[in-house]
This record gives sequence, C-alpha cells and structure tokens, in this order.
Amino acid sequence: MTLRRIPWLAIGLCAAVLALCYGGLLVPGRALAARDIPFLHLPLRTTFRALLAQHWGSLPGWDPLIHDGQPLLSNPHYAAFYPGTWALVWLAPIVAIHATILIHAAIAFAGAWRLAAKWGARRAGCALAAVGFAANTTLVSLPGTLLMFTGIAWMPWAFSLADQALCGGQTRKLLTLSAVLALQVLNGDPASVLLTWIGLGALVVFPSEPGGQRWRGVRVALGRLALAVALAVLLGSVQSLPTWARLRDSARGGAGLSAADAGMWSARPVRLLEIFVPRLFGDPARDEEDLFFGARINDKQFPFLQSLYPGMLLAILGTGALLRPPRGGIPKRAALALGAGLGVLFGLGRFNPLFPLLRVTLPFLGMLRYPEKFLILTVVCLGFAGALSFDRLIEPVPDGNTDLAAARPARLSLGAALPLAWALGSLLIAAGLWASLDQARLIGLVSQSALSSLPSANELRAATFLRHQIWLGAGVAAAALGWLVLARRRRIGSARILAGGAILFTLADLSYYGRGLNPTVPASDLLSARPLEREIAASPRHGDRIFSDALLRHDDSTVGFRLGEVGTQQVETLLDSLSTNSAATLGFAYALDTDFDLMLTGWGRHGLDLVRETARRQPAELAPLLSAWNVGTVVRLRPPGEQFREFQQTGGRRPLPAKVEFNPAVLPRWRFVPELSFHATAPDALAAAHGDGFALAEREVLIGEPPATGAPTLDPKAQILAVADGADRVAIRYRAAGPALLVAAMTFDDGWTARAADGTTLPTWPTAIGQLAALVPAGETTVELRYLDPWVRVGAALSLVTLLACVLAASRAGRLPEA
Repeated sequence: MTLRRIPWLAIGLCAAVLALCYGGLLVPGRALAARDIPFLHLPLRTTFRALLAQHWGSLPGWDPLIHDGQPLLSNPHYAAFYPGTWALVWLAPIVAIHATILIHAAIAFAGAWRLAAKWGARRAGCALAAVGFAANTTLVSLPGTLLMFTGIAWMPWAFSLADQALCGGQTRKLLTLSAVLALQVLNGDPASVLLTWIGLGALVVFPSEPGGQRWRGVRVALGRLALAVALAVLLGSVQSLPTWARLRDSARGGAGLSAADAGMWSARPVRLLEIFVPRLFGDPARDEEDLFFGARINDKQFPFLQSLYPGMLLAILGTGALLRPPRGGIPKRAALALGAGLGVLFGLGRFNPLFPLLRVTLPFLGMLRYPEKFLILTVVCLGFAGALSFDRLIEPVPDGNTDLAAARPARLSLGAALPLAWALGSLLIAAGLWASLDQARLIGLVSQSALSSLPSANELRAATFLRHQIWLGAGVAAAALGWLVLARRRRIGSARILAGGAILFTLADLSYYGRGLNPTVPASDLLSARPLEREIAASPRHGDRIFSDALLRHDDSTVGFRLGEVGTQQVETLLDSLSTNSAATLGFAYALDTDFDLMLTGWGRHGLDLVRETARRQPAELAPLLSAWNVGTVVRLRPPGEQFREFQQTGGRRPLPAKVEFNPAVLPRWRFVPELSFHATAPDALAAAHGDGFALAEREVLIGEPPATGAPTLDPKAQILAVADGADRVAIRYRAAGPALLVAAMTFDDGWTARAADGTTLPTWPTAIGQLAALVPAGETTVELRYLDPWVRVGAALSLVTLLACVLAASRAGRLPEA
C-alpha cells in the first residue's frame, strides 16, 4: 500500500477519539473504577487468568472464590470463549481490561466509518459518523459495563453487512454477518445482541429507500435474518448453550424476573430531553460534588445510562432527517426511524403503558434487566441519521467542484427547515432558562433535587454550575445553528472547511460532555490489600471464607465519608467494606454473597435464601449455618453514627465502613460427618436440619434416596489426611475404617462427580443447605471430586460442526435468489 492510500484521516480521527474520550485508560498506574469493573469484571478476569495457569492445557470449569463456588464457563461475564479474551489473556487483568476497551473503541470507530460508506456517505460523512458513534457519550459511559461496551462495538459491522447478506442474496456476506453476530454471542452480553437483532430487523423491514421499498422481498429477507441469527447462536453454542441451561436455573429463568426487577432502571420520558440538552439534570460523573440533580427521577438515584447525548449537531440533523418526508430523505431513513422508535418504546420500560403487554409478548423483556439499555439503539440510530443528513447537506455539486460557492442556494424545504428549527428551539430554550432562572431560583431547584440538605456554600456552588451549564448549552446550540445557516446558504466557505469544522466541533462537543464518565483510581487501590484484607490475612482464619452482612440489609448499601479523590469516594468505600467479591481479586473466597448479576445457580440461590430467612426468623441459628459454609470471617457494616464518632475522635481521619469478626467455630471446607439422614424433598430436609439447630458437624441431612443397600453406618473417626484443591478437580486423601460421608462446603451442582481411587463412581447428594456430599469407601485412599459442565461439551461440538458447515458453504458459495 502506498502512502497516499493509507487512510490518514481515519487513523488521525480514531487516535483523537481514543485520546480525548478514553485517554484516562492510557495513564500508567491508573485503573478504571467505573461501575462493575472493581466488583465484577476485575475479580472474574483475575480468577479466570489464575485458574488458567493452574489448568494449563484445559479450561477451568469452576470458580471457588465466589458464592461458595460456582460454574465458570456457563457464566458469560468471564467471556471465556470470546476471542478478545484469549488475545489479551497474557496481560495483567487491569491492563487487559483497558486494552479491551481501547481496541473495541477502535473497532466501533472503524465499523461506523464502514457502515456510513456502505450507506452512500462520502469521506466527510463517514468521518462524522465514526466520530459520532465511537465518541458519543452514551457509548463512552459504557466501559464500566464491559461486555455491553464490547458487544455494542460490533453493531455497525453487523449493520454494514445487512443489505448484501439479507437483501442482496450473497451467501458469503450472510456467513460473514453470522460470524459477526456470533462474536457478540461469545462476548456474552444479551443486551448488545438484542439491540443488534432489533436494528437488523428494522433494516430488513425497510431494505431500500426512498420509493423503492421492496415489500415483496421482506419475507425472504426476514428468513435470511432468522438463518443468520440461528447460525450465530449455533456458532456460539459453546457459550450460548451452557448459558441457556444456567439461565433456566437462575433468578432469570422459569417465569422470568418479577415486574419490579424487569422494570428497574426504566427511563422516565423527561430523560429524552437529554438528547438535546446535555446535563439537563447536572453531571452524573460529579455526583460526589453535589453537581448531579437527577437522583429523584432515576431508579437507584442514578441513571443506568449516564448520558443520552449524541452531540448537538448530530441530534439536530438526525431528528430533522428522521422527521422529514420519505421523498428526498436520507438513505435508510425509515429503518433508522423504526430503530429509534423501538429503542424508546422498550427503553421507557414501566413508564410505557404497553410495557406489561410487551413483557408477556416478548419473553426477553422478562429476562433482561434495566430497560434503559434500549435507548442505546435510539442514540445510535439518531447519530447515523445525523451523519447521513450531514453528508447530503455538504454533498459536492455533480461536476466534482467542492467549493460551496459554486453551488446554488438550497431551497428552504421542510427537510431543510426542521434542523434549523430544532437548533433555534434549543438555543431559545437554553437562553430562556438562563434569563428566567435567577440565582435564588436555581438554589431552590438544587435544594429540591438533593437527597439530603446541603450546606449553603454547596447550594450556591451547585446553582452556579447549573447556570454555567445552561449558558454553555446555549453556546453549543448557537454554534450548531450558525453552522447550519452557513451550510444552507452555500455561498460562504467551502465544503471541505464546513465539513472539517463540523467534525472538529462534534469531537470537541462530545469529548467535553464525556469527561469523567470513566473514572480511574491508582491501580494499587484495586490490587493491594485493603485494611480489612490485611487484618484477615494476619488472622488464623485466613483461607476460610468471608461473609458480608450487606446481604442481610434491605438497601444492600454502606455509608462512607467524602474523603479522598473526588469521583472515586464511593468506590473506595465499597472496596474498604469488601463489597461484592472485590477481595476475590486478591484470592479471598466469598460465601453467600449478593447475587450481583442474577446468574447464581439454583442450589446457590437455595443457600442464599436460607441464610436470609434464617437471619429473619431464627437469628440464633445463623452462626452455625455460616460455620457450616466455612465462614471464618464475618464483615459487618458499621452504623453511620459509629463511623461519625470515630471520625471526630481521630481528627477527621477516614473511618472504615465495616469491621471484621472472626469465627472460632468455623467448620473446615472438607469434613467427615458421623451421622446422616435422608429426606425426599428439600423442605423436609430443611425442617430436619432446623430441628437439629443446624448442628451439621454431628449429623448431615441429605436430599434424595439412600443407596439401594440402605443408609450405611458411618465411621465416626474418619480423617482427612491431605487435600489438593484444584478448583474443579479436588483430590482428598483420607483414612476411614468403614464407609464415610464426605461433605464439601461448596455449592452442589450436577456437574460434580466423585470417583474412588479405582475409578468407581461414588454416590453424591445435595445437603439440606445446598452443599455437596459423597459417600466414600473404607481404607486409606484418595477420592477425587471433579467438575465438568456437560453443556459445554455439547455446545463445543455444535459450534465445531456449524463452523465446518459454514466453511464448506463459503467454499461453494454462490448467490442466493434475490429478494
């Protein structure tokens, strides 16, 4: 490739987007601390990498550090089968996460550029589309939900293949589309998969525009889309099949989520104004400075999507393009309008009167949390509509002259007037707000929106900030209006200057409003032991499991002081309280933790519910129950008053939000029990265990039928001599004069088998509290517990067969019949 053919503009703009919008991830010694990174993705990626090192040559199947142990490969949050995970697995987990985000931001940029080009845009339109997609504040706010970010990055690549794959009848394009969709499936985020499928459906319903909509081919194109989706699911069967089996056993399976859970984080209609008025409710990235005023209009007092702003110019042009008549409209106008509308329809969630009917009609709405996610599709469609409208606006005259002075003035049609009207309206609203809201009124708005009373100095600062944001919004709207006037007159400047100005304006606009959406902390904060972790590590209970009483609190929250680096104070508090598996990053094992991602298996939920119920009804029995789960350390959240007194006594030093208590009566993770009883159902077994006061060290209660020879007489003096714990393969050396019952303080799962030294399969049962029990023979010998997920093998076989079939089809590819 010659130097002239290198796409320097695309490379330069992509580098600018990465530096301005994701540059914090390039700073050495810093770690992303947004949303789920410290409490879900970093612990899971760290554990996966460590287990891979133990299982060289095979995949680890069991994570022993969370929820008393859980299956690993069926949980998509590990992204164990995603190619990007394997490409970066050799890097330290934090570095790998940062690299994943930066690489997928570049993938998003390149995909948006390609999509705009496929839809007929010239270089300037492609550049604006790429900047508008990769830098829009909605996408920039998503790296904290890592899998959603990486999944959405592939969306424009799928859209760019739609015409030729679904409507053009090209077999190889159909297979390529299936491969892209399979990457999303392997990535593991259901929201990005569904949003892409919905967008493709909109493109199929409106395959070509304007005027030539081939309605007779829609049925054929829908069939091809169904085939592409089916191939993608089959190609990703190694992930999708085990995940599907697990979902049926999780809180998301069966009848699906409750209406309250499914409707949580629904977007109120007023939030749609943020598309045109950024920071209408303050800056969510600065909530610790009391500069966010939307707590009362968002579930959990904070938005799931921190921003819906696609950039002023793209919002104005996109809205005008979607509202103008089909004749003379942009390519794909109807499809983009349908996609944007569906995003709003689903995104409003419980604030949409049709939502109960939609949940019944569309089962995925009963399994997917947080309807606000669907607004991503609205923002994406609006951004691409704006870029295509921009391309039409600055399109050179037919003779190739790029000087707009040579073109005739555009007639002020409805299509031309709409963007101008939107821009003028945004400007007038912002100017009106700035003029009508004096300082006293702004302070009143701030005090009404605050969750608690603020000091007068904070109220004044917040009011000044809000007034500044209104003024700034007016300035951005005025700049967009000025650009539109210049572009419509077509007599001032050149197309190249106008296009460059629009691209740079949009990049500056988005990078400013995207600041702070990806906060970082010193990497040592996430990778070094916290005070409580050091205390546990120095105790005799180090190596036993940790239980946090946050599980027993209704609000599942803790209280922290606003001390330290602004923007990360809440994260630091949660880390200090060992919240939600954060200590698993350092190898600490958790017991009975909050079901953070609603992927806990059925026996795991059984144990979790039992602990909650016991704490509520029989608090005295909680201690022996936790002891049976090998809980050596209990983390107790401290009341605010206790923290405040310490804060005063220590002269303003930050108090710890929790304290630890050590359990001297903890039972070992592997133990023999001298007596047992069998019960046919879990409720009967629980009643028997409760009747014994959960004295599970003396008598174990099993669920199921006894051996054909009847309940055996157990050796009460059986001893464990050594344990080689390999997570999903545990070898236990023991001595027993007769049959003995081995109980493992880990979650029961059908994938576990027990084998004697001679290879004989030993009987296993779940216990009353959801643990694994195995009946082992007499002797001084070894029993091996091994975990294998049968669905992973079946899924891997399906993926391999489908891949071979696709390769064969590609080698013989012809052309499918035209739609």
